[in-house]
Amino acid sequence: KYVNEVDSYPYELAGASGMPVVRTRHSAQHPTGLAFIPAIHVDEIGLTIDKYIALNETITSLPLRISFDRSDMEHTSRATTATAGGMSPARWRLLSHLSEALQRQQDIGFDQSDIDEVRSLIADTNVTLLLITLLASSLH
Repeated sequence: KYVNEVDSYPYELAGASGMPVVRTRHSAQHPTGLAFIPAIHVDEIGLTIDKYIALNETITSLPLRISFDRSDMEHTSRATTATAGGMSPARWRLLSHLSEALQRQQDIGFDQSDIDEVRSLIADTNVTLLLITLLASSLH
């Protein structure tokens, strides 16, 4: 998904969004000469080991699904698919943080099966139910 960042930041905080910043020509659109490189997020949170396909000499083809949804670039009021449109920077930062946390767990020695269980919990559970569980746990 394309991360749609529309906020402006002061010059000193240009990298605060977490997206790479590049120098451009000074223009009305970029008066500081700095611009964000649009981030593309590949969602690997739900990718567990049971979804992998074993590769060997007998495999002649693999399923491949690539989609490019431009509905966030069209000025329509409603998205037409569940995944339509861009991703907010806040959601991108959250998912990036979760991916990095899972990688750190693997680096300190967690088994792949444990990490897959966390991935399944995050990807396959309703967000509302996760938030209610988090709230109830914090109140206890």
